[in-house]
Amino acid sequence: MTNRSRLKIIPTPPFDFRSTAYSSGWAELAPTSWDEERGVVRRVEHLGTGKIVILDISHKGTIEDPTIEIIPKMNKVKSRHLLVICYA
Repeated sequence: MTNRSRLKIIPTPPFDFRSTAYSSGWAELAPTSWDEERGVVRRVEHLGTGKIVILDISHKGTIEDPTIEIIPKMNKVKSRHLLVICYA
């Protein structure tokens, strides 16, 4: 069973999500990736509980009325396998 929750953050406008993703380096450093078509930063996190979570971080709204949405997705891949793929 997948457990999902959402976190919404309201940044101070004006806020350009794509520019922030690239200027901070998120989009170019493993284990993070940028999905240009969807405008989503995807990041893999290994929690202290041993669970692997994939975070989809996206921008909703406009530059003047921004909202950042973070959706964690539980992954059934064993952490040792996933970390080899991401950090190799």
